[in-house]
Amino acid sequence: MNLVPGSFVRVTTKNLGILEGVVIQRPSLLVNGFFVLKLSSGYNIGVSLKNVVKCQKLRALSQGVFNGVFDHAQKLQREQFPTLQNVRNGSLRLPSISISPPVVFNPSLPNVSILSTGGTISSRVDYVTGGVSADYSAEDFLVMIPEISRVANISAKKVLSIMSENAVPDDWLLIAKKVFSELRKDYVRGVVVTTGTDTLHYTSAALSFLLRGLSKPVIVTGAQRSIDRGSSDAFLNLSCAVNAVSRGPPGVFVCLHENLDDDFCLLIHGSRVRKMHTSRRDAFRPVNSRPVARVGPLSLTILDNSSWIADGNSKLSLQDSVDSNVALLYAYPGINPKIVSSIVKSGVKTIVIGATALGHVPVNGSSSLVKVLKGAVKSGVLVVVTSQTLYGRVNPLVYDNGRILALTLGCTFLEGITPESAYSKAVVVGGLTKDRGERLDLLKKNFVGEFSCREIPEEFLL
Repeated sequence: MNLVPGSFVRVTTKNLGILEGVVIQRPSLLVNGFFVLKLSSGYNIGVSLKNVVKCQKLRALSQGVFNGVFDHAQKLQREQFPTLQNVRNGSLRLPSISISPPVVFNPSLPNVSILSTGGTISSRVDYVTGGVSADYSAEDFLVMIPEISRVANISAKKVLSIMSENAVPDDWLLIAKKVFSELRKDYVRGVVVTTGTDTLHYTSAALSFLLRGLSKPVIVTGAQRSIDRGSSDAFLNLSCAVNAVSRGPPGVFVCLHENLDDDFCLLIHGSRVRKMHTSRRDAFRPVNSRPVARVGPLSLTILDNSSWIADGNSKLSLQDSVDSNVALLYAYPGINPKIVSSIVKSGVKTIVIGATALGHVPVNGSSSLVKVLKGAVKSGVLVVVTSQTLYGRVNPLVYDNGRILALTLGCTFLEGITPESAYSKAVVVGGLTKDRGERLDLLKKNFVGEFSCREIPEEFLL
């Protein structure tokens, strides 16, 4: 019925009228008797073969189909890419999803490695469940976003295929090792890591601490909506990330949508970023920091370079171990002290507390954590305090509550670092040394600007 992936078809149905679009690869979980069509709107639909009256194969994309399929790509840059221009005028047909386009090396362009680890940016819709699963590989990005080959010579590899909420610290270490391997190649300008956005800020923070002495960019990106959706943010995010590696400064950064439009992304320090919305395409924001740059598919404008701090290493190196015996605990009204006791009994080496405001936890009444935290510190557990308010810095000397934690119990306050970044840092520091004093000194050290040294009003919810 001419339903080969990549074919342009006009389908007459019994109950849906006439549908025109591109046949896309059938999800493996889709029950038999259905095929998937990308409509002129850019969205996909599963169609039952029983409802098909006629299927006509088209020779070229109509203008309507073109608009729907590619509107989510770089709208503002479309005229600059011959590939899209040729599709518009019908002289070029898109390859099947299973066929990779020829890669032509351009000696005048930088070499960029893309490492895929899964997440929504590597996912497609399952039309049975309505959910998404990590299924695309890095190589598929080159098929779906050929424009990036105009910015850099691309090498794509699949490292993992997981949703980021399932990631564990050992996965961060594996990613870091793969990034390190690519960075050691003299001809590679830098690396793009695609991952899930749910815990992307944990991953970017971990990479910031695992990779030392960086002289090249490592850009972490992802997507809020799967790459086969008409409203996907993956196309702009990945295009901007590749451009950021080609033109940007050294270090670990996150590159994702600046706003709801498909025009620019922000480049944000990997240890100073947080996901601030469940579904918006501009969900990620710098915390206690300014964005480093505004990035387009073909442009990069530095916005602030004052907050970047070198890690002190002059030579590229990789930490090759982590320690998962770290707990992240948020303080809240009515917290049961037994929760802390159970965490201590589990064998953790470090507890990161996302305390309230300036760094407070209950110290009176039935929810008092004084006794259990005192016992934890006495048993050798490091207890470090950050703020769940995110913005601003913790301070143990303003209220009695903070003084009790710092001076009486021996808890350590960690300036303006986010709880997630503090957790990732504790995981990395635990892999460096088992000595409690050394781990504490390392946690207090400002490696890559993860601590805010001063507050700037304009940084609040930038």
